[in-house]
Amino acid sequence: MLIILNLAVIFMVYVDKKIYKTFLTPFTVVALTFLLMIDLNNLIISDIYGYYKVSDFSILVLLGFIAVVFAVACLFGYFWYAPKCRVAVKPKFDIEKRINYKFVIIIFLIGLAAYFISLLRDINAYGFGNLKGKASGIFAHLSQLAFLIAPLLWSHSKSIKSKIISFCLIALTFFMAFLYGGKYGILINFVYIMMYMLIRKDSNVKRILKYIAVIGLAGLGVFIVVYAVIPSFTSSGADNSSSLAFSIEHFFYYLLSPIIANNHCFTHPNASDSNIPFTVIINIVKALSGDKNYVNPIFGPDFACGQDRVTNVSGLFGEVVYCLGWGGILYIIVLFALIYIIFVMFKLKGMYKLTLSYLLSSLLFSFFCNFYTVSGVVLPIMFLFAFETYFQLIRGKSDAKRISNNNAKLERLAGHDRMS
Repeated sequence: MLIILNLAVIFMVYVDKKIYKTFLTPFTVVALTFLLMIDLNNLIISDIYGYYKVSDFSILVLLGFIAVVFAVACLFGYFWYAPKCRVAVKPKFDIEKRINYKFVIIIFLIGLAAYFISLLRDINAYGFGNLKGKASGIFAHLSQLAFLIAPLLWSHSKSIKSKIISFCLIALTFFMAFLYGGKYGILINFVYIMMYMLIRKDSNVKRILKYIAVIGLAGLGVFIVVYAVIPSFTSSGADNSSSLAFSIEHFFYYLLSPIIANNHCFTHPNASDSNIPFTVIINIVKALSGDKNYVNPIFGPDFACGQDRVTNVSGLFGEVVYCLGWGGILYIIVLFALIYIIFVMFKLKGMYKLTLSYLLSSLLFSFFCNFYTVSGVVLPIMFLFAFETYFQLIRGKSDAKRISNNNAKLERLAGHDRMS
């Protein structure tokens, strides 16, 4: 079954590349990530650490979901993207040219200051060694601005001095995130910046592979810092939980346990709360109506992934089936249709570059869990979409009106000169 999966995914990626002329598509990010995790677990890591292998049935179901995403990609490619590519298009929108550098700096510094205030408050309340999961409140939400605007801060930095300053400011933001210890927030935001750097210019395979290597090493580095370096400063004496060996093993456990958990979820469809896939929307409505009985998207540690090893996450497809049953296929179709609307608008017009970068980052981690049930992921996507819509549509119309008025003035002046 593993051979069939590899051959099928390679074929679909080839077709997808033919359609969109790039490897950086939502389908490719999802398909190759799932393929890599399954191959890594079943061929190497399961034998080293005693994890369960992904079953043939789970591989078959995952291949089915990958095929569904491929079908969505093909439909958007053949019926929207390809026809539009055959006709002349206007110059693509470039958000970097539309947004003032000073505005970018102000937004970033607001986010950085909010992060610093939030960190000081939480250290005072919980102590330096107990910060994990404690970020909350208005300052914690505002701190996300620093991450979201970071790609523009870096891309606007032209001189060596400004790049050094930008790098130090972005590194400071990640350092504070490390102190909180939240791994997915650090990794998604890091990959978001990497994705932006890749899609802002056409990237070849060599450049993409280089960034993948950086992302992989960064992921391992996060675990070493969180589980080995930070504990050495926050606890007295060294134990197994702060060793380098533990960090590496825990990295692979964290990385592969969700893909193994599909064995449970695909054999227990519709076993959990059907509201969970819609957590963010439901909780926003509840918050606006004053209802504090929020949906909790966190599962119990029910999914076995090895001897004495359990996890509470099982990837995008596994969690959707676990909550919605096989009707969750419709959920996946709608989700990827929305993603491909953003993707094709970027490919054709250069629009929603930041939003697409964040979506590709979240899709890269879709093997881990359904991040579209997490407000810390969905709200930034909503913010970026609104942010870019303003600068692309509203500001675009006002700029066009101003240009039209200026042209009219020039024509009147030219007419006056001819009369005189």
